[in-house]
Parts: sequence; C-alpha cells; structure tokens
Amino acid sequence: RPETGLIHNLTGGSGPYQYGIVDWPPSMRYGYDMATEARTVINAYAYLDYVCLSKIAAELGDLEDRDTYQALAEEIKTAINTKLVNPDGLYVDGLYADGKQSAHISQHANMFPLALGLVPPERQAAVLAAVKERRMSVGMVTVDWLMRALGESDQGEHLLDLYTNVEWDGWARNLAQGATCTWESWDAAEGGVLSQSHAWGAVGLCGLQQYVLGVKLLAPQSEKIQVKPLDFGAKLASASGRLPTERGDVHVSWQREADYFRLTLDLPMNVQARVYLPKLDRLDAAVCVDGVEVIGVVEGNYVAVDEVGSGTHTFERSC
Repeated sequence: RPETGLIHNLTGGSGPYQYGIVDWPPSMRYGYDMATEARTVINAYAYLDYVCLSKIAAELGDLEDRDTYQALAEEIKTAINTKLVNPDGLYVDGLYADGKQSAHISQHANMFPLALGLVPPERQAAVLAAVKERRMSVGMVTVDWLMRALGESDQGEHLLDLYTNVEWDGWARNLAQGATCTWESWDAAEGGVLSQSHAWGAVGLCGLQQYVLGVKLLAPQSEKIQVKPLDFGAKLASASGRLPTERGDVHVSWQREADYFRLTLDLPMNVQARVYLPKLDRLDAAVCVDGVEVIGVVEGNYVAVDEVGSGTHTFERSC
C-alpha cells in the first residue's frame, strides 16, 4: 500500500493460510500475531523476492527490470525499518488494518530481517538478543532462516544448541522422544495428523553444511567455494564431513583447542576455495598452510586464506 510501503493481506490461501502462512502447523507460529494484515515475515520474503528478481534481470541483461526490482527491494526495506520497528528497536509481527503495530515480538519477525541483512548496525545487537532469548521458537518451514540469522551473526554456540539442547524444541528433543525420522513439527508426537516422517525437517542439514563444516558456494557449479566453520568455543571440539558438488566431493575436517585450530580440506579438480580459521585470542594473521606460514587477511573474528587449489591441504592457526 502506498501509505505504508508494505504488502497487506497477501492474496491467495484461506483459513490458516490466509494472508500468508508465516509458519506451519499453527503451533509452530509460537503466538505470531495472525491478526495483522501487513506481516513482517511476508514483507521480508517480498524483499528477498525483489532482490532475486533484480539479480536474474541483471544476468539476462535486462537493466530496466533490474533497476525496477532493485528499487522495490529498497522501498520495502525502508518500510520494514520504519513501520515495523517498535521503540525498543525490535521488529513487531506486523500492522493491523488500522495501521497500528502489533505488540507481539516473535522470533520469526526478528530473525528474517537479521538473516537478510535488513537490520541497521546500531540495532543489530538488540535484534540478535531478541532472537537468542527465544531459543527455538520457529517451525521447520522457517528454521533455515533462524540458522542463517545465527550463522551470519557468528553465533556458533547458540546455533549448536538448536541441534543439541533437549530442553528446547528441536531435533535433540525429538530424538529423546523416540524420533527415527525428521518430523513435520517439533510437537508431531502430541497427536493430530502431523507426519513423523517429513522431508522438511531435514532442513537442519543446511546449517550443518554451511556453518559446522562451513561450506558455501561462491561461484556457479562449485567453481569456487567458501570454507568457514564457525567458532563454537568449548561446545564443539571437532567436526568432519563430505559435501557432494557437481565437480566431486568436498571433504572437511577440523579440530579446535583453546589456542589451536586445525582444518583439513580435500578439494576436487577445478575447484578453488577461500578458507577461514578462527582468530582465537591472537591478533596476527599468520596461518600455516601445508606446513608453510602464510599471512592471511583478518575478517572479523576469522583469518582468511584465498585461492586454495585442488587437492588435500592442511591449515593451522598455530605453527
């Protein structure tokens, strides 16, 4: 709507799906204010859609469409950050028909802007704190965005809790309840028609690949990848795994101690990597690559080594 710059009453759907599903089943909304008609989650999705369409248009050489969708993305980003933020700097669930804000502060409404890079720097700490305070308060449909919000904010220890804390809703609690497959919802065992063998519960693999092993694609067909396992502190001492790509399998293993980090990487032919190691408590940028000290680039809490070629390589933060 012109007066808000937001999407109101998204068309399509009915009943519990009307105006935007937010999450599913209804219990996985954790109290999200569905009485709102301009919902924060739906508008965050719209922002992402506009960004994707702008990038597609750019690849096709359609500069007019590129600029049109880029402008729409910026407009809705501005609207989200002006109309959907409360005096404490947190995102509310949405606006009612009369234009007033919902008073409800959900994990959904705050993790999406955080994951999508919509939160201005001066409010990021407050939004991140709100996300973490709510532990695991989203369902399988949206939990990938919670993993992204935490992962991109370098919150390795909290991210690990999503997988391992049996007191929270999540995979560990489901295993403790006797699960042998991923479920449709964290509370699927409580009855109803919810599946206890549902593919969307397997979305947790994305977080393991991208933030525990640390592998992300940087170029089409895995021509270049990023390997950046998060720092999990004392909560996780080692991890290893294999990620299939179009050019072959990428193998990653790492070990962490208080003042030491070692990563072993096996890259297939014609694949290049940018590798990150935690800085630990050191200020220098030295990394031992296959036994030879090189000077990397400090980026936040990590040291990066670029243009790593095919084959097996070892990286150590202590020579």
